[in-house]
Amino acid sequence: MADKTFGSSAGLTILAEDQATPANGMVAYVTSSWNSGYQNGDIKLAALSDTDDTDLVGGELWGTPEKVDAPWTDNGDGSYSSSGGVGSLGWNTTPKLEIGKQYIYSIEITSRTSGSVYLPYDGSGDNVVAQISVQTYTGSFVANKTNLYIYSANFVGAVDNISVKLVDEDRSVNG
Repeated sequence: MADKTFGSSAGLTILAEDQATPANGMVAYVTSSWNSGYQNGDIKLAALSDTDDTDLVGGELWGTPEKVDAPWTDNGDGSYSSSGGVGSLGWNTTPKLEIGKQYIYSIEITSRTSGSVYLPYDGSGDNVVAQISVQTYTGSFVANKTNLYIYSANFVGAVDNISVKLVDEDRSVNG
């Protein structure tokens, strides 16, 4: 089994074919910013492949919001309450997200009387996922703006355990 290498301006593709048992063949992708390593068979995930690990799956992005608009109240313990009405909780001027990058989020609604909570909320209506019951929600989104908000749509209740993190990109052929 001899490796075959193909190059382009996008990078290198290295094939390690196994003609007797094709499922045992492997492929590797190499660019200036990431390297998948050899992937065999019907691989489902190739992560942690960036050549620069300084921003790889960065730390927690949520932290303490710079903006707590009515109806939100900071409870002082990392949780926030809303008394109804509309308003945002998050960052308006400090860039938190990179446009086009994928993020994973988690938010726990610890109590709810009425209304909806939206996270992520970028002000455009895109990336909006309504959370409407007492439970923990997780999901992912691709950032359309650098803003990061939780939005109250007449929400009466409380949220806690908020987390937003950058997702490492899947470099497998299945993406």
